[in-house]
Amino acid sequence: MNKKQHYFLISIPRSGSTIFSAILSQNLDMYVTPTTFTSTLISNVENTWKRHFVVQSNNYIEDQLNNVLSAIFNSFWQHRSESIIIHNDREWAHKLNQLQRILEDPIKVIFLDRDLPSIMTSWIDISNKNPNNEYFERVKNKKISTNIDNLSAQFWFDVVKRYAEGKKKLYDSLKPSQILTINYDDLINNPTEQLLKFEEFLNLSHWEYQFENITSDTIYDDERFFNGLKGLHTIRPKLEKTSKNPKEILGESLYDKFIQLDKSINESFLQ
Repeated sequence: MNKKQHYFLISIPRSGSTIFSAILSQNLDMYVTPTTFTSTLISNVENTWKRHFVVQSNNYIEDQLNNVLSAIFNSFWQHRSESIIIHNDREWAHKLNQLQRILEDPIKVIFLDRDLPSIMTSWIDISNKNPNNEYFERVKNKKISTNIDNLSAQFWFDVVKRYAEGKKKLYDSLKPSQILTINYDDLINNPTEQLLKFEEFLNLSHWEYQFENITSDTIYDDERFFNGLKGLHTIRPKLEKTSKNPKEILGESLYDKFIQLDKSINESFLQ
């Protein structure tokens, strides 16, 4: 079994991870996974192991469990020919201790960062393009107005909040040498510089990435599996900013609320 290098791409949803993954996948020695459930699978196996009466009543040891979990992790993408695997699994931010137990090398994370007002604006925009999506219906079923404030709250609590908390856990738990922050706007405005930082962080050979005619082999059935939000993972062929002005979409009050929330999250680990 050829040993692969495993790294992790984590972000709050709507931070550009889909197009960033497509760009990275141009490197023929690198495979960026689609959204994967490896962390959930491994957690389920661990929970089953610890609850099972056979384990509880016999002299099973912790090393056995770690060996089983490590085997699952390492075999999950072993069928790929690429030597570098970039795991696209946001849940690892909440399971770093478990992840380090099954990795031979220190964890290394690329965190794709974007300001909260822009993230929330992107969710509202994709919702507006898909009337009667699941999140819209959840607001409607509460018998309250489906206005921007209530839709934003629904997206915040259903999708965004957990991964914003995951961001804090990453920066609180990992050493600076273990995490690379790539800002969404920096990626759009100066992609070459950001990809050089990425290569330096992982000690990779240089690759000439292209930022036009971007494609992806990964196909998501967004409408079916992502609560009716068709186009959630659509990739633009050219790397450029097309997002709407957050203040215009959210309104000044809601915009300021997410600015302050963003500051409170960042200040918690920048102090």
